[in-house]
Amino acid sequence: MRDFAAIIARAGVSDLTLASIVADEDPARSALASALLSLRNEPASNVAFQAKLGMGDALPMDARNSAALFGIDIETANVVFRENVVFRASAASSELVAAAELLSQAAESVTRVWEWPQPDPPRPLTAPGMTFSASRLNLFVKCPRRWFFEYLCDALHDPGSIHATYGKVFHAALEALHRDIRVPSEYSEEDIRKRLQQELAIAFERARPDFSSELEYEVSRIKARAVAEHYARWLMQEARDQPLRVEEVESLHRWGAGGHAFVGYIDRIDRPLAGGPITIFDYKTGRIDGDPDNYLRSVRAGDEAQLALYYSVRRARGDDVARLALISLRDPRDKAWVLALDVVDEAGKAVADRTPRTGVVRGTCTAAELEAAMNVLLERCDMLTRQGLDNFPAGEDPPCSFCAYARACRQRPAQAERVFAR
Repeated sequence: MRDFAAIIARAGVSDLTLASIVADEDPARSALASALLSLRNEPASNVAFQAKLGMGDALPMDARNSAALFGIDIETANVVFRENVVFRASAASSELVAAAELLSQAAESVTRVWEWPQPDPPRPLTAPGMTFSASRLNLFVKCPRRWFFEYLCDALHDPGSIHATYGKVFHAALEALHRDIRVPSEYSEEDIRKRLQQELAIAFERARPDFSSELEYEVSRIKARAVAEHYARWLMQEARDQPLRVEEVESLHRWGAGGHAFVGYIDRIDRPLAGGPITIFDYKTGRIDGDPDNYLRSVRAGDEAQLALYYSVRRARGDDVARLALISLRDPRDKAWVLALDVVDEAGKAVADRTPRTGVVRGTCTAAELEAAMNVLLERCDMLTRQGLDNFPAGEDPPCSFCAYARACRQRPAQAERVFAR
């Protein structure tokens, strides 16, 4: 009587391969390999094999399962199962060969399972259809590599930074302030300052767990209180020159352009009490550019997407826009903490007159320039979603210190020497 070891030897299958089949997800295939390993030195008894599996008279799989798992055609599988060539008590020589071939095919199938797939041929990588925002487009300009990790890989949850948490808190406080105080000229500067301080205290307390330490929390809170005084003073100066109404705060906008979807939150939209063109404000927690001409060049090149996007959506909704402005919430000691772009006609005449003010840097732009900037952004969206890129390189001056992917990035620039003391 032949034994199971003869069948395995004939197939040229090692114990390691059988162990791989044991780990197969299919229970029938795993049971077959496990039984063969256990009985490889036993006589080839169909009864012993079935007893090992606890199968009674049943086989562990049918012909169709066998054909699919072992990679053989259904006709061959039917013959094997009809004759029961693997498990017959007295296996003839020809049947032993057939059993060995069947086991060999099973081993080849296992080997194929563990082979690494061949790499796809090189091709440009396109982003799936996505809703674009100003922050997504600006991030691509700062560092295409980080944009790749963030939006195409979605590899990590970015916990953010102290700057992001500070910005979230101050945005919440200003939103609460202007949902109630819509016409600042109806209030005193002291009333606005106290109310903003109250809203900041509430917002900071809610966000306390988001700060990594009590030191971060206290430093951010003290800084915010100083900025609040500065903000209240500036707001009253603006309201005295030209009484205004805060029409919208944290206003969600969704729109389409050039076959792409866009989304954005406009922090604040003002309109003169007497009516007229609007002013769009965006709050910034970082340092703003003190050179309006340099900032305008960035807008024209599509490197700063926010104001061009917001201008586009409000014009599409029928508004005339007189000014687009960035308000820095970073530090009241900064020389420039409001950067304003006044919209002018082709002759250079401003849509609305403004009073020069300390700390407010002003530039001018035409409607045609903002529309051209929007076209540049649409071309970038086309490139990302339709044409694709062969490579997403690190930016010229990437913000690696604040990047959650820095350690995994093979293209990050070499770190310069850090000098802590002289």
